[in-house]
Amino acid sequence: MTAVQFITTAGALKSVSEFEELDNTAHIQQQPRASRRTRKAYENGPGEGNRWEFFKSELGRYLERSPVVREEVALNYATLIRDTMLNPRPSETEWHDEYRPHKICRRLVAKELKRRENGSGPKEKKKTREECILETAAEIRESFVLARDAIDRVYYYDENRGRYEFDDHERFLQMLRRALAANEYAIGKTDKEKLLIDLALGAPKFWPDPPLNQINLANGILDVLTEELQPHRPDFLYPNQFDVDWDPAAECPKTDEFLSDIAFEDEVNCFYEWMGYLLVPNTSRQKALLLHGAGSNGKSQLAKLMTRLLGHRNYSAVPLAKLEGNNFAGASLVGKLANFEFDMSDARLPGSDFFKSVVGAGDAINIEKKFKDPLDVRLYTRFVMSCNRYPRCSDNSKGFWRRWIVWSFSKRDFDNNTEDKARIRNSEELIDSLMAEAPGILRKAIGALKAVRDRRAFTESSRMRTAFAEFKSLTDSVAVWLASNTIKGDTTRISVQQKALHAAYNTYCEEKGYSIIDAGEFSHKVLEFHPSVITDQRHGIRYFCGIGLRTNEEWPPLASDRPGAANTLQEVF
Repeated sequence: MTAVQFITTAGALKSVSEFEELDNTAHIQQQPRASRRTRKAYENGPGEGNRWEFFKSELGRYLERSPVVREEVALNYATLIRDTMLNPRPSETEWHDEYRPHKICRRLVAKELKRRENGSGPKEKKKTREECILETAAEIRESFVLARDAIDRVYYYDENRGRYEFDDHERFLQMLRRALAANEYAIGKTDKEKLLIDLALGAPKFWPDPPLNQINLANGILDVLTEELQPHRPDFLYPNQFDVDWDPAAECPKTDEFLSDIAFEDEVNCFYEWMGYLLVPNTSRQKALLLHGAGSNGKSQLAKLMTRLLGHRNYSAVPLAKLEGNNFAGASLVGKLANFEFDMSDARLPGSDFFKSVVGAGDAINIEKKFKDPLDVRLYTRFVMSCNRYPRCSDNSKGFWRRWIVWSFSKRDFDNNTEDKARIRNSEELIDSLMAEAPGILRKAIGALKAVRDRRAFTESSRMRTAFAEFKSLTDSVAVWLASNTIKGDTTRISVQQKALHAAYNTYCEEKGYSIIDAGEFSHKVLEFHPSVITDQRHGIRYFCGIGLRTNEEWPPLASDRPGAANTLQEVF
């Protein structure tokens, strides 16, 4: 009996016992030894691929003519070959005793009959990974209304909440995992990418220019001009929603009391104006808000209240220094109404270009994502930051400074009152009590937004303008010092040694606790502040011609130095 006859006969058997009886009684003709050339190709060939090819060619002529070779047997065959390939390389004796094709065929037939005897039946045909991905994508489209943002993140519409949700694609990936697991696959990074690309291609994009007079609330879509409330709808292609109900009769007395505790009367409305400004995707005011105070004055609680009102889905918290120094950090701002930075560092910022672009007129900004092509995206993110000490920046341009509103909290120091300190420090309970008045805060914020639009400006008290001047003086301390300590004159009649002027400025910085700059940067700032000044060198000594160093004895005092002067910094700027 040849090996082919053995396999053919065994394929017709119904049980393992019949197969074992056949195996014991059959006398299978020995196959000729493998040729030297075949054996050498197997033993010395490059890598495990030759072993696979050897088994495939040797067994193919038997398996192709065997009636028991079906799809499920082919799977068993592949498993057997894989296991065999993992074994150590056989010796010449083992080659003929254990790896003869007819013996491997016997194992296959025995395995197939055992499976039949257990009643498992034929296995269903496995789907390919591509089929699993395509079927999952089709199932997702049937189950959800989809949309995508500017960087192709896919959202699904939640009919119960009336908004588009983004959960980092976790719900979609769970469906893909189940589909792949049913076909004995483990999900891989490529599978995820293919699914998300397929979903993004068929999903509509969120509006690049969303409506400026409509906001999505918990109980409907509100027109901020007419205060008319409309039902939610999936064709409102805008990802931001506020978990607050609209109530035209709502009030917020506790919030008003809290604001009166931490801010002066003429600054209370600044909170409602900024909350209204953050509700709509509009950067036309081109302003950023900096909350400043030494500590224990309520500014941190105010910032937390703003974030709670906006909701975690609608704001990001990326430090400005990271946005300026990291090309990929800007993607975190896509779809965000605000970016908050708490306890901002007083270290010098690495730049200001990204800040000015976002706060500016709303032009498209180039956003980079890892392993993907850069995209031009229009952001509507507003910056709100709080600090104990002012940050510093080397940008002294008008375009940088005109974008800031500084709100300094100096009315109360809660450290000096035990009762007030305990109340303000227990911020969670405080914020929870204020959030109960969220509909009233929303109503007043929308009213304040209309007022800002009408007058095209935010509320700024004299104290806020003074705080801005102080902020600028720390960053541009050279300009402040030059305005107060130098006098201009004819370039042929008045001059001062560059080294002497720089030394006098350094003494001023040491007294104020400011950072000292080197001589080259100082010289550049002097020429920038006094464009008419020229430099000269005499006997190896460098001079600034056209300015002189003012001393109390030589020059009359500035108006701001006299008793009763309004404000030194405001006069300078």
